[in-house]
Amino acid sequence: MRKIIILVSLLVTGLMLICPVITWGEEEQEVSAPAEMVEKAVGLKVEARLGTGLEEREIIGEAYNFPSSIGRVYCWTLVLGAEEPAEIMHVWYYGEKKMAEVKLAIKSQRYRTWSCKTILPEWVGDWRVEVVDAMGNLLKCISFEVVKEAEEIS
Repeated sequence: MRKIIILVSLLVTGLMLICPVITWGEEEQEVSAPAEMVEKAVGLKVEARLGTGLEEREIIGEAYNFPSSIGRVYCWTLVLGAEEPAEIMHVWYYGEKKMAEVKLAIKSQRYRTWSCKTILPEWVGDWRVEVVDAMGNLLKCISFEVVKEAEEIS
């Protein structure tokens, strides 16, 4: 029995490393526009935030510096003005190395969606998430840093 529990634990840990990105999305019903909108030449307005999780389709623990023990960082995106159906991507970079590329369907003109990236404790340094449209146009770039536990987080 103990061998089975250890085997299942190893399998789950392995899956987390192989499949570190989780995505979700839901249609947005609210009508108020966020203060930090960025309108791009492609006609989309995009807002993006980083945090430690999601609650009721909103980012929680919003930050741009995270401890190396964070486990996961979430990138939340609000898209306005999309012609249905549309698609964006979250492209996660550690330094200059592309770590993940997540396709996200946009199902209405006002839509919230998100992805998350598993962060291993040794992946200390500068990160960024680029939000791009289906044609590869950069809509938003949001940077963050993963720091060692002993360093101060602000």
